This record gives sequence, C-alpha cells and structure tokens, in this order.
Amino acid sequence: MKNLIVLLIVGLFANFLQAQTTFLVTDGEGIPIVNVEVISSKTNIGKTDKEGMIKVASVKKNDTIIFKASNDYETYFYIATKNNPKDLQEIELEVKTIEERLGLDFNVAVPEPDYSQDEEKIYDAPEVTASFPGGPDKMNLYISKMLQKPEIEHDGRTKLTCHVKMVVEKDGMLSNTQIVKGVANCPECDKEALRVVKSMPKWIPAINNGRRVRSYFIFPVKFD
Repeated sequence: MKNLIVLLIVGLFANFLQAQTTFLVTDGEGIPIVNVEVISSKTNIGKTDKEGMIKVASVKKNDTIIFKASNDYETYFYIATKNNPKDLQEIELEVKTIEERLGLDFNVAVPEPDYSQDEEKIYDAPEVTASFPGGPDKMNLYISKMLQKPEIEHDGRTKLTCHVKMVVEKDGMLSNTQIVKGVANCPECDKEALRVVKSMPKWIPAINNGRRVRSYFIFPVKFD
C-alpha cells in the first residue's frame, strides 16, 4: 500500500513537471530581459530570471499570459494555441521609441534645410526664433521626464538653474551644446543638463528673411 502511494505521488509530480512551459523573454536583438513581470488572467506568476526565463505550470489552450517589462518595452500578450504546450516558448518584447516612452508626439514637420545662403552665419536674434517641437510646454514636459536629478548640497536655495547654450542648425539638429552658467558646486547638474539637451529630438529651425538659418538658443534647466 505504501509503495502504491509513493508511485501515485511520483506520478503526479512527473505530470506536474510535464505540464510546465518554459518562456524565454528577449528584446529585438535576442538579448534576455531580466525581471519581466509575468501575469496570467488570474494571478501574478512571477518574474523572469537572469537568463530571461520563467517556467509556468499548467498552460492550457486559450490561456492568456501577459509579459510586462519596464516602460521601455511594449507589453506582450501570449495566448496558448494548444493544450499544455511543453516546448520552449520564445517571447520578444519590442523596445518603445522615446515618443512612446514619454507620451509625446515629435511628429512635427521640419522644413528641408536650405544651405544656399548664409551657410556659416549663426544668428543671435533671428526674426523667428528656433523652437522645440510642440512649443515650450512640450519642452518643459520633456525635460521633467528625462531629467535625473543628482543629490545636491546647497546653501538653502530651493531652485538651482543651469543655463545651456546651443546652436540650432538649419535642419533642426542641435550642435555646439555648452554650459554658459552652471550650478555652483554641482558639476553633476551641469553634466546632466547637457545630457538631456543632447538627447532632444530635432527642433524647428529659426527663420530670417524667409530663409532657415542657424541660430543660438539659451534656456534654463532647473533642478528644484
């Protein structure tokens, strides 16, 4: 009788192992993604390991399993197409674009560059100044989303500002980015301000005499 009970337990455990499905979660380049949250329609299953893998028990036909990484990846919905699939299932999460990650739309028409006149001149005060796609509100939102504020020691000031100067080229690209007035005793602030500015999408270039021109632009990056 005891032997029969042992055989039954072993058989049930073997069936449990057979019912497991191993999922391998990678990005678009085949690199495993760690700590992807795996959720079924009823419960939180767990997270992928350091090799991007996770074992899920008792996957049945039409079961839906959700794979969620950080905000940099699209959520993937896996729907089983057969009863208790036992093979290794490969799941590929697509990396979001910067627009998708921040919820911003940079699809603003930028005129084609015209380099036939005033090729090298950089204007300080063009008739129409260069602008961030979507205007100041979108620029402030972009900076607030992207800015990683370092630990700051200061003398009671609640707002610290780094002034960044750059050239907006005729095609909207940014160049010659530099700090014209940094945050006192905080080189990390200046470095972070430059990083955020250099990550920006194309701007809408300045206009002078009806032509696109190169122009200087200075704006503050605030560390509260």
